[in-house]
Amino acid sequence: CLNFNKIILLKRYFNKENLKNYNSVAYSDSITDLPLLNYCKKGVVVSKTGSEKWVKENNFEEIIWWT
Repeated sequence: CLNFNKIILLKRYFNKENLKNYNSVAYSDSITDLPLLNYCKKGVVVSKTGSEKWVKENNFEEIIWWT
């Protein structure tokens, strides 16, 4: 996991402060990817244990993966 370094690398690659003005989507399964989810226009969280409170607080979409 690159943690916040993901954002640094994305900023270099796209030469943009953020990708909110583009049809960008970030998928994650962890709150540690919060900077990545906020960097893109749409954040989608895949949850295995049910709905997560932090997902709603940050206005992300959520997919519940029941195994």
